[in-house]
Amino acid sequence: EIIIEYVHNNDSATVKPGAYYVDYYNADNKIVHSTSNSWDKENPIFDEKDPNIVTDYEYNSDGNVEVISRSTKEDLLLNRLSSFATFSYNSNGQVTKVENYFRFEEEDTITLVGISSYFYNSQDLLSSISGRRLDSERELVNYDRTAFTYYDNGLLKDEKEYYWLNNRYMPAGGKSYYYNSDSTLDLVFPYRINENNEFEETKAPDKYTYDQHGNLLRIVEWYYDSNILIDPMYEELVAYNSQVNSENVLMPRTYEMPLSRWSPRKNMLLSIRENEIDAFEERTQTSLEEYFYTEIETSSTVSTDYESTNFVIYPNPSAQSITLSNSDLSNKKADLNVYNSRGELHRSQEITIGSEIDISLLESGLYYIKVHSSGIQFFGKVVKI
Repeated sequence: EIIIEYVHNNDSATVKPGAYYVDYYNADNKIVHSTSNSWDKENPIFDEKDPNIVTDYEYNSDGNVEVISRSTKEDLLLNRLSSFATFSYNSNGQVTKVENYFRFEEEDTITLVGISSYFYNSQDLLSSISGRRLDSERELVNYDRTAFTYYDNGLLKDEKEYYWLNNRYMPAGGKSYYYNSDSTLDLVFPYRINENNEFEETKAPDKYTYDQHGNLLRIVEWYYDSNILIDPMYEELVAYNSQVNSENVLMPRTYEMPLSRWSPRKNMLLSIRENEIDAFEERTQTSLEEYFYTEIETSSTVSTDYESTNFVIYPNPSAQSITLSNSDLSNKKADLNVYNSRGELHRSQEITIGSEIDISLLESGLYYIKVHSSGIQFFGKVVKI
């Protein structure tokens, strides 16, 4: 699976590739190896064989991740790890401990830098997480703790955060949760620490609003001063694409949609708009996320597996031209359609399999190609840099 992230150029109107990820999965559909590379202005080519970071995953016999290890480019040259984490589980498959190890600069050995311990109640719900970290003397000491309580129906009631000071845990903050009758989230009250060093709900909740189908539409965050409610100061507006059913969307396996906990089960996101609200309820947009989906044709003659039809696209990414080769269709004529990332047809032309295809006039970005030759259809992706 290949994921390409884009960033805006200085003109804010065009984009260029910013990061390039290649993820590999085993037969159980679990990620086992991942490489990542950043945009290099001196050499604007993503080379999977020369990554900035490599991450490997190991699993136990129950299918739970056991070790995650990472190596930077510098450590790869020295054939060593930069960091790794180990995971322990109870008989129910719940994580009980995570140990993090890190190689400090100019050191040959990897040091244990942190331990997180997980505890569960009699209903197998997470009750607390305790963390230990290295101090300035490189001794593992208590660092923080988060405690969780639940309603009788198992929904999260509150989470309280503590930090370690003077040999005891001190209250630091947290949140309490309230729900509607259909179990959707209604209000989230942040905790403040009062003069008695105790947890106290503020009078400034985050308010969640839904449509008649249970889709999250709006989150409002209120501002408070001295525990007195003042004005709403922030809102998040969510819109959905009614034409895109979530059951029919193919998503990268390592990608999680924003607001996934509150997103609808029927339709995919269309946009998330964030506004600041002043005392006069004037809104100023601070950010906008938009989501686009491309329709992929499928039939008995279509395959998205490159190897099944022996098609190869190279070089990819490319700035000037690409070659589409197939040992079974060499020198045969083919119809080529090129679509942009929104699924809009960009151009159609006749090509010869194995000949160069000029893409120099395309803007930088991701394109989908559809090829038809001798009764065979092929779909692929091309990155123009």
